[in-house]
Amino acid sequence: MHVAVHRNYAGIYGAGRLEDALVGMLVFSAVFATPFFILAIVPWLLHSLPRSGSWLNSVKVVMAFSRSRRMKFLSNVDLVWGQASMRAAR
Repeated sequence: MHVAVHRNYAGIYGAGRLEDALVGMLVFSAVFATPFFILAIVPWLLHSLPRSGSWLNSVKVVMAFSRSRRMKFLSNVDLVWGQASMRAAR
């Protein structure tokens, strides 16, 4: 027996509290600011950082490949969820 379940994700995300959003933004900004903060306090660590070169091109290729795989996965998820919600709406 197949039971179609319609999920209302807009209601879940729209009912968020302001505190949750503020904590999320604070954590997000703290994660990105931490390396710059540490390098500002301990500037001699800047000399131990590697210079860009051919290794950076390899990193960019790997990151681009992983990004394309994530986009393909998310595209498939979107297609499946979209089809499920269209079937549930009928």
